[in-house]
Amino acid sequence: MINKPSACEFGDFLKRARFHVEVIVGLSNRDRIGMLARGRNTSRQVKSWSLADFQGAFDWIRDILEAPTSKFKGRIGYEENAGTDINILDVLSLMTLFSREWDDKAAGLKRKAPTVAYSSKGRMDTRLQDPSLAPHYQALAPILEDILRLHDYVYARCERRRENPFRRRFENP
Repeated sequence: MINKPSACEFGDFLKRARFHVEVIVGLSNRDRIGMLARGRNTSRQVKSWSLADFQGAFDWIRDILEAPTSKFKGRIGYEENAGTDINILDVLSLMTLFSREWDDKAAGLKRKAPTVAYSSKGRMDTRLQDPSLAPHYQALAPILEDILRLHDYVYARCERRRENPFRRRFENP
């Protein structure tokens, strides 16, 4: 038998509270689940990069960085609230700095520098999913770990990091 909690265990506000609980069963197709999550994403929105992760947009990056021999294994968060210091948007921002898209002068780019890497970090997932930009990111796959190690090297030696000059963001300290 379930014991009913007393009124003193819960505040008065819970007596007046209303909860809407909906359970949907039988969904196993990830595409349908993704469409359902996007369609019901109305109150506190799930970040677009969490949905992108659910849809597998970062799988090829995860395969590299979460490989058993990778020094970055377990250090990168691929969805919001992952509990890591570094998230996939940080990784994509660094990849953007090395993207060949900025080498193509005929592409009609407004800017000739990858300022979007730090000015629009929250939208990096949409760039990765853009069919015209995705190949530029995928071309960096063989050197992705090198890019992160280079970042750590520069970051750890930057003069402005005097308070903890040997802290690394991606690799284990």
